[in-house]
Amino acid sequence: METNMWPFIFNILLIAQLVECESVLAKIATILPSDEKRLFAISKISIALDIAQSKIKTYNFGERNITFNVSYADSQCSDAHGMNQAINMYMKKMVHVFFGPNCDYSVAPVARQVTFWNLPLISGGAMARNFKNKNADFPLLTRAGPTNFNKLSNFIVDMFAFMRWKSGYIIYDRNEQKGVLEEFCNLFATSLHYETNYEYYKMEDVLDERKILVQKIGINNGGKYYLRDNVTQCLKIPLQVQYIKTI
Repeated sequence: METNMWPFIFNILLIAQLVECESVLAKIATILPSDEKRLFAISKISIALDIAQSKIKTYNFGERNITFNVSYADSQCSDAHGMNQAINMYMKKMVHVFFGPNCDYSVAPVARQVTFWNLPLISGGAMARNFKNKNADFPLLTRAGPTNFNKLSNFIVDMFAFMRWKSGYIIYDRNEQKGVLEEFCNLFATSLHYETNYEYYKMEDVLDERKILVQKIGINNGGKYYLRDNVTQCLKIPLQVQYIKTI
């Protein structure tokens, strides 16, 4: 929790430092899903925000008296509901900065709209490859999450190059973990697909794993490091790490 809350503390401090008047109310509009199964549920993120606000009280802002007001709205991980909540909060003058939405489909339209409102948006999500076009489409969006699919795809491409793998397939279930994060697997597979020349195979509604393994994977995809010990041995070389085997 301590590590994860620092982006929130930093962002609140940044807002405070930008305020020049002696007494001000800083309004933070947080748009997240209320469903607790979601990765970025309000019940989870609100804890970090509460801790961040308590930490802020220990900082000295000189002559300025700064109060933070955090309001919440349910995005439902939906592009329509997320945008509607953002418009309502803007019209009611409830926002100086948006925290969220975080779900990719929900944050995209809001991140475009805040450009016309001249309001910053900080998101712990926005992982899809399209968000890399920051200057053109999302100039006021800051992605504060732990990862994004562009970097993850680049890592996999580099790994393929290092291992000298020449062929591969991207196999995924579009709606897997749909209740946690909307089309997570699809967004990642799309990013990886555009970073490579590999094909992808759309799984059928009734999955036949044996058919997929035999017809789509077979024995022609992969490298010479087909045993776990060989892969481990390969990874030791560039890292120059001394391993000690324990019983």
